[in-house]
Amino acid sequence: MRKLEPPLFAGELAGRYCNTTLGIESFVWNPGAASGRGLVARGQKPGDYPFLLQYLGTDDGGRRLRFRKLLGPEQWLPESWPGCSRPEAPGQNLCPVSCFLRVLRGSGDLTVVTRDALGRFEYEGCRQEPPDVEL
Repeated sequence: MRKLEPPLFAGELAGRYCNTTLGIESFVWNPGAASGRGLVARGQKPGDYPFLLQYLGTDDGGRRLRFRKLLGPEQWLPESWPGCSRPEAPGQNLCPVSCFLRVLRGSGDLTVVTRDALGRFEYEGCRQEPPDVEL
């Protein structure tokens, strides 16, 4: 499996893009296969699936950053989601992230983060929002 480490400049990508947040997180990918820190896209709406973004490189003079979206990094869907828990099976998560679910939800799809001449990033059509400023 290709390395899952984020690019050196991944911290610059962290932030909110419309209803998605990109951030650096620790992960374990298929226990024993890979672990470390990676760039993760998390939707902010209930039912949005998270994706570990596998860095593939750049093109267009470094202005287009290419990634593969991998459903995860969690190996299980949240227990709070419908059908993922049952009273007769307390503490057991019943929703593993299966191969079928990965394919159905776009795991493996390619995506691009663009950087304009001013250094601003855009992910899936949404420009990076400025960080909250505390006074």
